[in-house]
Amino acid sequence: MKQYIFSALCLVSGAFCLSSCNDDKEARPYTPDYEIVPEYTNADTWKAYEAFNEHLLDQNKFIYKSSTADKAAVDRWNGAAAIWCQPTYWDMAMNAYKRAKAEGDTQKEQKFKQLCDDLFAGNKAHYANFDFDDNNENTGWFIYDDIMWWTIALSRAYELFREEEYLRLAEASFKRVWYGSDKVGDTGSYDEENGGMFWQWQPIRNPNPNKPGDGKMPCINFPTVVAALTLYNNVPEGRPEPTGQIPECQSKRQYLAKGKEIYEWGVENLLDQKTGRVADSRHGKGAP
Repeated sequence: MKQYIFSALCLVSGAFCLSSCNDDKEARPYTPDYEIVPEYTNADTWKAYEAFNEHLLDQNKFIYKSSTADKAAVDRWNGAAAIWCQPTYWDMAMNAYKRAKAEGDTQKEQKFKQLCDDLFAGNKAHYANFDFDDNNENTGWFIYDDIMWWTIALSRAYELFREEEYLRLAEASFKRVWYGSDKVGDTGSYDEENGGMFWQWQPIRNPNPNKPGDGKMPCINFPTVVAALTLYNNVPEGRPEPTGQIPECQSKRQYLAKGKEIYEWGVENLLDQKTGRVADSRHGKGAP
């Protein structure tokens, strides 16, 4: 019952905020009335994050559940949060570690470093040992953006902890998305002819290359930008540019060029520059 009451309160408060913002023709940033709603404190932030882990983390597997109604994160169809959610939750743990370190709280710092380690191990065990060529649709990989969100989190983890495995996996996952997989039979998310990134390769049922009219979504294009530029920030200086059509990794210059190219494609094809709205997708030359 508490779950439904909380959801209802969120909807009501959201509706009030939306109505208020829509009535404001100058579109000023919304500021709550702190006499009615107390301003959040640092302690509130920690309390919220502790509650998130208490109720949504599967403490046996160290991956996250889809909702508080799930008793365990068994697999995709039985309680586990979506693949792309898991790296964002790992990123939250990294942020908690960084905040604890900045606050000089060694107890929390150790606690959330351990959580970061546990989440990586739990997800690695659950998601095919991070074999990005495993396209089992239950505990494997089947959508390009699922992998790219992991590229981002792995790159950030390497930036924070300097574990070589994180960088190796980050680059392997980026390669998998950009160029495709001989094992799976797809040709990659990147569209060499028209630019941008396709959303899916449709494994198992239709392991064929994407067609020009297939969808290119912001949830793969813009994460590709973030991933490429985070890798750019972290790969070694002076790394020679690899040769061959499908290199294992990229130089700093190549990651930067790829990130810029996809960003420019996304702005040109998915962003309405008059309103600031980003479209859900673009299919071929159709309207976004």
